[in-house]
Amino acid sequence: MDDLEFMQGFGNRVRKGLRYKQHNHHPMTQHTLAEKTGMHYTLISKYIRGKRMPSAAHAVQIAEALDVDIGWLLGCGSHAHE
Repeated sequence: MDDLEFMQGFGNRVRKGLRYKQHNHHPMTQHTLAEKTGMHYTLISKYIRGKRMPSAAHAVQIAEALDVDIGWLLGCGSHAHE
C-alpha cells in the first residue's frame, strides 16, 4: 500500500467513525473531533480528505476520540469498535 492509498483509507475510516457516532446518538462532527483531540479543524479535514499523513500520535488520539480500534483505523484490523 502506498502513502496515497493509506491516507485515503485512513480518511474513509475516520469518516465512517464519525457516521457511527452519529447513528449511535453521540453527535460528533469534524469540528467536535478537532476539539476532542486538540487538533485544528483544518488538520482533521485534511486527514479525512486523504491530503495529509497522520502522525502516530494523531492517529491514536483520533481512534480514542472516535472509540474505534487503532488497528482498524490504520487499516490493519477488521473491527471498527471494541
